[in-house]
Amino acid sequence: VVEALETGANDVVRKGVNAKELLARLKKQHELASVYPGRAHVYVLAEGVEFNSLSGVLKTKERQQVLKGPEATLLKLLCARMNEWVSKAFLNDILWAGKTRDKEGRLQKCAMAVKDVLKEAEGVMLLQEGEGLALQVG
Repeated sequence: VVEALETGANDVVRKGVNAKELLARLKKQHELASVYPGRAHVYVLAEGVEFNSLSGVLKTKERQQVLKGPEATLLKLLCARMNEWVSKAFLNDILWAGKTRDKEGRLQKCAMAVKDVLKEAEGVMLLQEGEGLALQVG
């Protein structure tokens, strides 16, 4: 999974995924590709709010900001699963692969940085609850 995501995959489907979930993921990717030809890497989070997952640029009505490193990766992972809870264990595995020290603290710091950036993005919010994070849009 990590290797696929690091080499540019937008999503990963594991063996054993149910057909309904697979179909929903494929429909979402098709929708992005047909609505935004050549811009499937741009997530429209709300009116006037876009995140370019390749460049790390978050555009709001007021300004644009470049996210780098783990903050950009975290937002990209959450954009791929908007309005869904994503486990902290999954996020830690991708963000800090190979590193064993203080993954939870690093994720918390990273999430707070993303949450801070999203304050200007009306209609978009990063939620934290128990063992998961979610990007709430709409």
